[in-house]
Amino acid sequence: MLAELGAQAARDLAKVFTPDTLPQDTILFREGEESSGIFILCRGAARIYLGDANHASVTLHSCRPGEVLGLSAVLSEHPYEVSAALTMRSRLLFIPARDFRRWLQKNPEGSMRVVQFLSEQVHAAYDRVRSFQLRRTYEHAN
Repeated sequence: MLAELGAQAARDLAKVFTPDTLPQDTILFREGEESSGIFILCRGAARIYLGDANHASVTLHSCRPGEVLGLSAVLSEHPYEVSAALTMRSRLLFIPARDFRRWLQKNPEGSMRVVQFLSEQVHAAYDRVRSFQLRRTYEHAN
């Protein structure tokens, strides 16, 4: 997401993010928690899941560098819908929710990039559901 921003939007965003390197198994946020901000994965890996990380959970998505975690919850000003944990030592940028929403209001280019990113996520989710349904159909046919 950051790579496609213009110089001014990137400079404005750099004023509000906090970089950090965190160890494997760090939980970034839990389903139901108030959305405090977004995380941009710069290096490493994370997983988005439902359920308890220590017990029964279902991984919904494996995240790679460049992905934004917690975005829909921050934009909707609702609690996080899912949980996120690092699957390896990772470098992230954290942007507090209020600062991110203010940045979006000031940067139409950034707002448009967020819309594109969310659209890509929706299409990827459709593809995962389609793939799951095809697999189930195939298993029931055999």
